[in-house]
Amino acid sequence: MKQCVSIGSAFQGKGLATEATKAVIAYGFDKSHLHKVQICTKTINIPSKRVIEKM
Repeated sequence: MKQCVSIGSAFQGKGLATEATKAVIAYGFDKSHLHKVQICTKTINIPSKRVIEKM
């Protein structure tokens, strides 16, 4: 299932995407017992690419 999420410009650059991504990954593995989580973004979205690299 693909899901698209965006963060309003007033809230960007505050680490919210990183924290949300950590929470979703933890929930997926710990509570839903997923074996894999896939994250993707547009190649021009450098901040989102950084979040993916951190995870």
